[in-house]
Amino acid sequence: MIRNCLICKKEFKEKLSRIKTGRGKYCSKKCHIKSQKGKHFSPKTEFKKGINLNENHRLWKGEKGSYSAKHYWISRKLGKPQKCTNCKTTDAKKFEWANISGKYKRNLKDYTRLCTSCHRRMDGHGYKMWETRRRQILYL
Repeated sequence: MIRNCLICKKEFKEKLSRIKTGRGKYCSKKCHIKSQKGKHFSPKTEFKKGINLNENHRLWKGEKGSYSAKHYWISRKLGKPQKCTNCKTTDAKKFEWANISGKYKRNLKDYTRLCTSCHRRMDGHGYKMWETRRRQILYL
């Protein structure tokens, strides 16, 4: 069946079955998107980027949350670090939130901002790497 696009008025062919179900009003996806511009959707159907998991959300896990979930939480609460508290640099390429106690509790005072090199030094990254390699060599 021949129809006229509701946006650009261009003629296009559409199947009768699509017309009966209320579809087939636009000649292209581009025109369909233009038709949606300016419409306000209800909060239930509106697209939301990510899930805002705060303490009141039903999916909140609290202390049982994963390592990455806790780091995401600390970034939301304290923002993006811009200065290392250890070496006082502001020129590093990347700053990270480092856990002081190693217990990863949801306590804002248990985190400090460090540049990547200070964070690796604090966590004993080189030592852990060496220990892992030594164990692999011993068990080969």
